[in-house]
Amino acid sequence: MMLTAGKRLAVFSIREGKGGSIWVRAGSAFVNKDGSLNVLLDVLPLDGKLHVREAAKLRTQHTGTVNLNEASAAELDLLPGVGEKAAQRIIAHRQKRPFKRVEELVRVKGFGKKKFLKLKAHLALSGPTTLRVEQVPAPPERKEVSTTND
Repeated sequence: MMLTAGKRLAVFSIREGKGGSIWVRAGSAFVNKDGSLNVLLDVLPLDGKLHVREAAKLRTQHTGTVNLNEASAAELDLLPGVGEKAAQRIIAHRQKRPFKRVEELVRVKGFGKKKFLKLKAHLALSGPTTLRVEQVPAPPERKEVSTTND
């Protein structure tokens, strides 16, 4: 990565999880005229390692599941591509006939096969609703500079 004076960079700590690496923003960095970095940390990484890269756009990451038979409208609204009206249609459908299979979602107006396939990994019929929505940085490019705290 070309470090240009005055350029603002993002500082991340990387956590390994079940679904892969999760980049957690730890602060900001600014490039000085001499090429050194001023790093401003919001949090300290547990492993002491920091990863600095150009500030990137964030993307939305959905983790966990939604119980179609018990989730509230607000919880259903967290699903990608599902709004308030669609959540109300799911609730109306399950009041008439509870879901026996997640595939039955395609019987609800506005949910075709394509949308179902997008949501399938986040759908359940039992257990608690655990869906979380987080803003995470886009996957790193190869222009990465790694530093360590010693």
